Amino acid sequence: MPATYTDAWAEGEANCVTDGAQFITVELQHPGFVDEADQPIPLRYVLDVMERAFALEEDAAFDTGETVTFEPAGFECEHPTMAEGRPPVARLRLDDVSGALVVHLDKAKTFRADLKVIIRGYRADYPAAPSYGPIELVLTDITKDSTGVEGTATIVDFGDRKVPSRVYTLEDYPGLVP
Repeated sequence: MPATYTDAWAEGEANCVTDGAQFITVELQHPGFVDEADQPIPLRYVLDVMERAFALEEDAAFDTGETVTFEPAGFECEHPTMAEGRPPVARLRLDDVSGALVVHLDKAKTFRADLKVIIRGYRADYPAAPSYGPIELVLTDITKDSTGVEGTATIVDFGDRKVPSRVYTLEDYPGLVP
């Protein structure tokens, strides 16, 4: 059975405002990713050929509400597999990453912790907040080769996620009919 969400996604993209470029970002978080002072740091990448600066949401784990720099990198993510009774999983690959990621991944092997992946979408004409996401994933089965890093991405709390995730109230949306 074909995935119908791809048709809906294509329709949404076709009807999207076209006067602003879209940028997808990936943020990697792990206790083994530390700076020179042994403070935890995230690694941030944008699907582009140049650095981009975007503001994070107010409840971000690092640099809350601040404008941060995302390093350029190539990455791709398959459409998630859907199976009854199982959370969706997808292969995520980061290409053309700097040697810093490989160094951090080697250090992370000494920790027994999940590698979190935060995906956000931004519009070039509104970099003050994500236009999509954040979506939190866990990356497992990580492999690296001479051109990049690849792993299996799973939604962290798929079974506990409220749908819809936004609570609609009469106070916030007076047009709702009780």
